[in-house]
Amino acid sequence: MSRKIFLIMLTTLLFLSSTATATTENIDKAEISSNYIVTPAIDTEA
Repeated sequence: MSRKIFLIMLTTLLFLSSTATATTENIDKAEISSNYIVTPAIDTEA
């Protein structure tokens, strides 16, 4: 039983961390697009 609870907690933590990361990236993109004129360009960070 304790192993099942552990797996649920681990899955929840992974889900929350991935959701938080996606939210942070979306906020960064929104700030960038509002501060600069969006023009077609080659992505130098890739």
